[in-house]
Amino acid sequence: MRLLALLLLIASTSLFAQPSQIFRESFGFGPNHERPKGGKGRMEPSSGGFSGYWAEDPSDKNTTWMTPDRKGSSGWRWASSTPNPYEAPSPLDTPGENGLAWCSCDPASESALLAPMTSPRTKFVVSGDLLPNPTMGHYTAMGVTGSNLLQGNFESGAAVWVRVKMDIAGDSSFGLAELRTRGVDGPSVAVRVPLDYNGFNHVEIVVDPVALRATATVAGVVVGTLPIPAGTTRYVGFEGTGGADNLVIRLAQ
Repeated sequence: MRLLALLLLIASTSLFAQPSQIFRESFGFGPNHERPKGGKGRMEPSSGGFSGYWAEDPSDKNTTWMTPDRKGSSGWRWASSTPNPYEAPSPLDTPGENGLAWCSCDPASESALLAPMTSPRTKFVVSGDLLPNPTMGHYTAMGVTGSNLLQGNFESGAAVWVRVKMDIAGDSSFGLAELRTRGVDGPSVAVRVPLDYNGFNHVEIVVDPVALRATATVAGVVVGTLPIPAGTTRYVGFEGTGGADNLVIRLAQ
């Protein structure tokens, strides 16, 4: 029965994939609140930490989520929220419930949630929806990186990433959005944008691996365009604290 459930899940996620889509994760809990996990794809309760769970699409043992899960090290965990207005229907979503990834870690840990990705050779778009932590000193980030380091990954050398954070204490309507390259050592640009600290904020990064540049948009505001380093990105995901949902990689039209 579990093998049949796994095969049906893989088939259903493939049917929902768009032609240009090369990666998707809705963080839906799956049928009976179970998702495949581990090398054999055993159906396990979608609760606790994300380490070892298969991504939604592609759904296989080679595309599994990674986050700190050692004793005394907190990482990203399954959580639920009200429906996400930016998210397309997914066979893994249960009626009236929206799954997402959540991290209430110590901000100093800079915990990451990463999955392997196929790095396109043409222009592609990484998009996701962030729920930033409304606390000074915290940030929520999305990006692509060549490293599988699970703490301090983006700051130490991610190829291109975007982070959002509260920059003025008590300002619950705006925040700072930063587009960064090569960790914190490369070119960067930052603008203040309207942020919903109680809801989802749509983020897009358009990556051109031929022209070696990336453009980011946060909550409908263009943050900027920057040069990016040459090389293959191997992982996609999130870092920091707060919530994340609806991660998609697609070829640019």
